[in-house]
Amino acid sequence: MKISACILSLSIMLPSMGRAEQDEISVGLQGGLMLPAFSPTSSTAFTLAAWTAGVYGSYGVLDDLSLVASFSFFMFDGDATNYTHSEEGLDYKGTLRCSTRGYHPEIGLRYKVVSGYNLAPYFDASVGYAWNTFNDSRLFNEAGQEYDVHISDFAQGMFTVSAGISVDYRIENMIFVGLGLKFTYAFGSGNLLEHFFTVPVQVSYYW
Repeated sequence: MKISACILSLSIMLPSMGRAEQDEISVGLQGGLMLPAFSPTSSTAFTLAAWTAGVYGSYGVLDDLSLVASFSFFMFDGDATNYTHSEEGLDYKGTLRCSTRGYHPEIGLRYKVVSGYNLAPYFDASVGYAWNTFNDSRLFNEAGQEYDVHISDFAQGMFTVSAGISVDYRIENMIFVGLGLKFTYAFGSGNLLEHFFTVPVQVSYYW
């Protein structure tokens, strides 16, 4: 009798547990590491690493599929090679050193690979639009000498696609802590920030 009662209890509970992800809403904060397609300004640095921060939200469309939206902000100082600047009928080509600020809204889908555990892995895919500003720009030749030119502050906007993997851990059934790895590619000719990697860390509240 006890075994039958346990089986009956599990059969009643399992469907409700399976529906827990569907229609579930979460909002939270995200931040992390960014690796842009720029070179570091220091010759001794191995690569350029910057930070990113923003907000994040999701809605459970199915038990294992969620609609996600995010907005992130990033900033860094770096070098972009093979940049051409025209001034007074002359073309100057070299390395552009600038301060970059980026604003990146995205919307996409998140697929849960394994369900039923507090620790869960995901595949992530999204599209977005990145608006980047470039300030305090200076241009250097191959010998490292600065050109005597003036480059005004400018901005670039571009559509993006992103793909990545992530994992999160459910705490007390209401709070999620997650970690991921994402690659973003930007479309358009002449884009200085044509691609970048991010390692986001997310803290979300679910209900």
